[in-house]
Amino acid sequence: MNLEEFFEDFATVYTKLDVDGVCNLFAMPFFTLINEERTDWPEMDALRETTHALFTWYAAQGFHDATYTILSIMQNQC
Repeated sequence: MNLEEFFEDFATVYTKLDVDGVCNLFAMPFFTLINEERTDWPEMDALRETTHALFTWYAAQGFHDATYTILSIMQNQC
């Protein structure tokens, strides 16, 4: 799977607010870096719980669609 295919799959399950579908696309351990703040999920159960809570909130806010844009890709320098 290339990067574009990954994001197509991700957008599809994200739009459905499919917790398991989204979580199945990640390898563990997993971390995010948002506004220079790192959050770690060492195990899938913790990531699943966080994703479920987020998607529950999104649904309550009327979320209906996800889109993505790849801004740049770092080339492998091997």
